[in-house]
Amino acid sequence: MSGSRQPPPDPLDLAARLLAVARTRADLVRRLVARGVDPARAEAVAEECRRRGWLDDAQYARDWLERELGRRPSGRRRLRAALLERGVPPEVADRAVAEALSAHPEEALARSAAAQWRRARAGSRAGGRKASPASEVRGLAAFLDRRGFEADVVWRVLEESGGAGASPRVGCRRFP
Repeated sequence: MSGSRQPPPDPLDLAARLLAVARTRADLVRRLVARGVDPARAEAVAEECRRRGWLDDAQYARDWLERELGRRPSGRRRLRAALLERGVPPEVADRAVAEALSAHPEEALARSAAAQWRRARAGSRAGGRKASPASEVRGLAAFLDRRGFEADVVWRVLEESGGAGASPRVGCRRFP
């Protein structure tokens, strides 16, 4: 019969296919439910995948942080928020971020991010008008804030580069 429907795939087989790409438990459950698996069954399948060692939110968080910090240096706030957005439980995210930042000090990451910002600005301003020192300081402070660095880390990086003294008022929402 050409009009007959095939039975839905076994949820565990579907989960195994979905886990070909690293996922969190929450992401796996969401994707299983989106494919028609009952939510309670999706939770049970996720637990079975965890039990078999196919699913590990802590390892996912460590791997994601290592990749992310290698390409886009960021601070604690942004890293934690990104992990939570990906479905990593808060306590797992906090532990993974703390571990990652013990291996990659936040101040060193902020310096690296500042260097990236300066290189990008230099390239975009080639032959153009130079910004005032105060404007440069505000721009860098805002950039580092968006990258999730805490105010004290941002200030230290600005002071190291001689920029914190360029303006008594930075003018960024977190740096009055």
